[in-house]
Amino acid sequence: MMKFILTLFFLINISLSNFYSQTHSSNLFENAEQLCFDQLLTSNNLNANSTSSFLNVNFDSLISCFDIVKSTFYKFNTNEFGGNAELSINAISCTGDSNIIFQNSIEVLVFTFENQSSFSNFQLIETCSLSSSEIMFSLNNLLPNHSYFLLVNGYSSIDTLVLNSVCNYNLNILGSGVKPYFSAGNDIYTFPNSEFQLNAFGQGVPVWYPDYFFDSTNSYNPVLTLGETTELLLTMEEFNGCSYKDSLKVFVKNPLVFHNIITPNNDGINDIWVVDNSENYPQCQVSIFDKNGVLIFNSIGYNNFKYWDGSLNGSFLAAGTYYYIFNSDANSSDDLFQGFITLLR
Repeated sequence: MMKFILTLFFLINISLSNFYSQTHSSNLFENAEQLCFDQLLTSNNLNANSTSSFLNVNFDSLISCFDIVKSTFYKFNTNEFGGNAELSINAISCTGDSNIIFQNSIEVLVFTFENQSSFSNFQLIETCSLSSSEIMFSLNNLLPNHSYFLLVNGYSSIDTLVLNSVCNYNLNILGSGVKPYFSAGNDIYTFPNSEFQLNAFGQGVPVWYPDYFFDSTNSYNPVLTLGETTELLLTMEEFNGCSYKDSLKVFVKNPLVFHNIITPNNDGINDIWVVDNSENYPQCQVSIFDKNGVLIFNSIGYNNFKYWDGSLNGSFLAAGTYYYIFNSDANSSDDLFQGFITLLR
């Protein structure tokens, strides 16, 4: 059964890799192709022409740094915080025309509209840039929850013959201002068949995989129980069509059992302090103190290589009572165990 689950999960991962790929298409301003955070888009200006929009937007009058003859539009959205972004256009290659002015180059600019619904109050964010290899825009102080546009111009109107030149290029958008508000949450430690709730978040439609584990696959906070350690995959699709994925691992742990006697006499029985199943908690923090509160042992992780044998710095400690604090996860204080250890000699 477990082999079937793992195989299914692997197949889901493989199929989703195509789900996130972006394909190119040349379009008008109102059909601007979406750029998604950290998802490389390979595109071109095939079939683009001087008709930039069917809407009442006169780009020829708004843009003065080049003539719009063979151009393509793209857009990207900021998150709820806004801020900075890095927009890159590279791997530029133009063919099929003499391209006297640009040669093997494209010219690009970034703009937006203050009024997003009526496309009014045009604002030029980055002026025209020309390159045959790579163009980088460092965009600062972008507004939150706002749409921005990229115009790529790849044709020279001075050419004596109007030929159907095609420019290919890659585009990518990065930065805190466009990074999606999305996470599957931190890894979780739980006991077998114990009910727990996930703490994912995002601004889009969530879907969990494998779907048969969840009370609701379309919730960021579903409730579930697991009998063994399992990796869970969360996908999210934003309103603009961008899709993202994240995963977390649920570590299903057998309960800890703390032995309270240690007899370090090298007879192979209780020579070290034993905590059953502690190896399943690799991020645990173990602290042991004497009766005066002096720390005599401290470790991240407790296993066959990290353990207390009744000594301090190689010297045997006196018989008596010692006290432990066992934190199952050193990065939090949600699951603390405390008790005593009797050292006999």
